[in-house]
Amino acid sequence: MCLLSEFKEVRAENEFFKVCRTPELACEVTLQPLRRFDFDAAIIFSDILVVPQALGMTVEMIPGKVRYFLVEYREQCAAYTYRWKLLHV
Repeated sequence: MCLLSEFKEVRAENEFFKVCRTPELACEVTLQPLRRFDFDAAIIFSDILVVPQALGMTVEMIPGKVRYFLVEYREQCAAYTYRWKLLHV
């Protein structure tokens, strides 16, 4: 993966999801490629895993490993399935 040095500097000082949740930081990293290259548009910086976080799930970023929340997700799904079955007996 090739990351801009400017992005690496922001990430060195901030946890990944803090960058996603802080408008000023998200804006900064969104605009970095536009400052460096002659692009016509930018893709807003975020991550798909902010959605499970917004739903109250714990998502961890472990350096050198993939992001994960599967164990907690499975437990919550099991709880929801159990509640659904109880309501529909």
